[in-house]
Amino acid sequence: MVCTLVSPPRTGGGTTYRARKLAAAVALVQPFFSAARTWTVPQEINYGVTINSREMNTTSAYAGYFNSQLATDVAMGLDMYDFAPGQQALYTTVIGLFHSAPRGIFVEEFGPQAWTLDGGTTGGGCAIVGVQSCTWNAFNQNFLASLLPFLAAQGVADASLYSTEMLGACAPVYPDNARNNTVLNDATTAMQNRQYSLTSARLSTILSEWNMIGLHGCTLLNGSIMPSAR
Repeated sequence: MVCTLVSPPRTGGGTTYRARKLAAAVALVQPFFSAARTWTVPQEINYGVTINSREMNTTSAYAGYFNSQLATDVAMGLDMYDFAPGQQALYTTVIGLFHSAPRGIFVEEFGPQAWTLDGGTTGGGCAIVGVQSCTWNAFNQNFLASLLPFLAAQGVADASLYSTEMLGACAPVYPDNARNNTVLNDATTAMQNRQYSLTSARLSTILSEWNMIGLHGCTLLNGSIMPSAR
């Protein structure tokens, strides 16, 4: 479960307004976290607060304020959709800030940069060629191969891919973006038939390699779990 707070831009009000807005945001989520500490939930279910790139910016102060006001058992998440290479230094700084608490860190969503017409409307929904395109399979593979190791090296514990249509067998037609129902239907049908893209295969390979590295040289016995000898 993730509590995502997104603040709309506002002109006027300056520092005084921003301080009130930050305090109000923390007051909004505090009762939830207080109640959550009394719940009995499976270990794999966690909760946290997500901020987007605008709120990571030092001028908005969200990252620093949440980090100082929320208890360290509250994980902090970053919204990296769509990923902007120019924000990498900012991502690194904010992750380092959250580590200083210390607290758990996750990426609420990440996805490749949306390539749109110069001067046109931006965003994944207006991509020239979209999330399930055969044309962008190589780009998406390289994106995953570079971003995931970067996040792991930063100590990020969890990350969610968006949009997952790119994992289905690619679509050669245009338009091809995440808001096109035909594309969504094609991706769903492909996945139901176990037809996956090269991007999906690359992601699987990356994760498999990580899992093997995580064994730290231990022997993997398929189909059985053996107790350690003492």
